[in-house]
Amino acid sequence: KYNRILDYKVKLTKYIYLRTKLIQAAEPRQLKRMFQRDLKTALQNYSLGDFALSRLQLRDIITTYYQYQMLDDILYYACDCSYGLNYLDEALEGYQRLSEDYPNSKLWPKALVKMIYIYTIYNEIDMIHQTYQKLIFQKRRLDIDSYGSVSYLVGYAHFKAGDYQKSLKALGNVSSESNYFFPSLYLSAACYSNLGEDHLAQSLYYRLIEEKQRSKKDPVLNQIRNNALLKLGLIYYERGEHQQAIAFFNMVSEDYAHYDLSVIGKAWSAYRVGNPAETLHNAEWLLRNSLLSSYAY
Repeated sequence: KYNRILDYKVKLTKYIYLRTKLIQAAEPRQLKRMFQRDLKTALQNYSLGDFALSRLQLRDIITTYYQYQMLDDILYYACDCSYGLNYLDEALEGYQRLSEDYPNSKLWPKALVKMIYIYTIYNEIDMIHQTYQKLIFQKRRLDIDSYGSVSYLVGYAHFKAGDYQKSLKALGNVSSESNYFFPSLYLSAACYSNLGEDHLAQSLYYRLIEEKQRSKKDPVLNQIRNNALLKLGLIYYERGEHQQAIAFFNMVSEDYAHYDLSVIGKAWSAYRVGNPAETLHNAEWLLRNSLLSSYAY
């Protein structure tokens, strides 16, 4: 085994030496041909998902063919490989370099998006905010869903940090054509609730429950709609408007993850309006069908 490893290292050293000599002695046309061949191989491995090999090849191209102007593309794909391999510090360093050295690159906005993803993983809220402010001025260079996803992510990060005003501002940038529009509406409603502006939160919940037909085809929207129905039921229960609360609880789908909460909500609402038969019916359903529910006791 030792001899095999040693033999491999000798061959590798010879290869590196010969390749270096070829590159140093190459004419411009020859150098360009070698560059194109190495780049093609690296991108083929990238497209196949072999990030470990592609990362090594792309990083080698950056150091070997530094005189070419299209290195911003190569740097971005090298960073993507690092990101895919979970080498987040390395990826972040590369994306930062691209954003600083190639401000006119078509990949500059995408690099900022990836930086925000990494800052989110690291929970660096200040860097998320700073990077997003740069991205706002370049949103026209991103497709609707990319800008929508990063705006939602920034909004969610501010929501978790308790800065609901900044969260609302980011969520407001999500286009109605984006797949993240309805999640953004729901999170915006939660922000308004936490700010004590219940009438605005309620209007957004009503907006979401109107999407009955679309929610049948979209499982994410269906989940959000059920969340909104449950929220409205709980709001009316807290206000003492129990018949209205029951109406919203009744619209919650049985396959909803928190259906048991809507059932116990109906039971308590019926109890408050003096309907013991309905109360028992819902309580017994819960015991028969959801004995492991935390509301079964």
